[in-house]
Amino acid sequence: MKKRYLLASGALIFSMNSSAGLFDSTPEFKCGREDSISATQAKIRNDAISKLQETYLSTPAKFYGKPLQSYIDKANKIAIVMENVTTSPYEKDNSVRNCSAKVSLTLPPELQSVMMNFPDKLASISPGKGKVLNDRVQWENYRYSLSLADNGKDISVSYEYTSTDYVAESLFNITLFALNKDDLEKANLQGKLSSAAYGYADSDRNLNMLWKSLPDSVRASMKKEQSVWIGDKARKCGKISDAASETVSLQTRIDIYQCQTKMTEERVTYLGGDTERDY
Repeated sequence: MKKRYLLASGALIFSMNSSAGLFDSTPEFKCGREDSISATQAKIRNDAISKLQETYLSTPAKFYGKPLQSYIDKANKIAIVMENVTTSPYEKDNSVRNCSAKVSLTLPPELQSVMMNFPDKLASISPGKGKVLNDRVQWENYRYSLSLADNGKDISVSYEYTSTDYVAESLFNITLFALNKDDLEKANLQGKLSSAAYGYADSDRNLNMLWKSLPDSVRASMKKEQSVWIGDKARKCGKISDAASETVSLQTRIDIYQCQTKMTEERVTYLGGDTERDY
C-alpha cells in the first residue's frame, strides 16, 4: 500500500510541473500568433537595414556607388518565411515567451550566379548553421524571445543566444551580393585578367631568353619556322594587342592570354627549355 501511495504522489508532482506557466495573465500570447510573427519578421528586417545604413557610412566601397535606398528597397523585397513556430512560457515572467521556428529567406535569382562563381560567399549567406536549399536559405531551429508590453499590444523581440542575429546578417549579405552581382563578377574577371597577363608575360620572357641562348646557326635555320609559329599562335588564340585592349571584353582578353601562354610554354618545351625557370 505504501508503494502505491508514493507512485501516486510522483504522478501528481509531474502533472503540476507540466502545467507551470499555463495559468499566466496572457494565455493567448503565443509565438505563432500573427502579430508575433510580424514583429519577429520586422525585427530581422530592421536589423539588416540598420546594418546596411551603418556600413554604407563606414565602408562605402562595398556599395559600388549605388544609392543606399536601392539596397533598402532590395532588403524589403526579400521574403522572411516562418514555419513550425512553437511557444514555451518563461517561468520567471508571464509576459515573456521563448520561441523557436523554422525560418527561411528567399534568394533572389541573381544570387544563383553569385553562389556559382563565388562559393566562398556561401558562408556569409548561411551563417548560424543555415542551409542553402535551391531558392532559399533556411534555419531549422531559430530561437528567440518575445515580450508583451503592459498595453497588451506592443511586442519586443530579442535573440536568445547571440547578440547578432544571424538571419539578419544573412539578409544583409544577400542584399549586398544581389545588387552587386555585376560588380563582383567584373572584379573577379579583373583579377583573372591580371593573373593571365602576368602568366603570359612570364612565359614570353622565358621563350625570348631561350631563343637568344640558342646558337646563331640554330636560330637562322629555325627563323622561318618561328615566324610561322608566331602567326599560327595569333590565329588560334587571338592577338596580344587585343588582349591588352580595354575595348575587348574581359573574358575574351583572359582567353587570349591563357591560350597564348599555353602555346608559348609548349614552344619552350619544344625548343628544349624549362617552363619553370628563366634563362
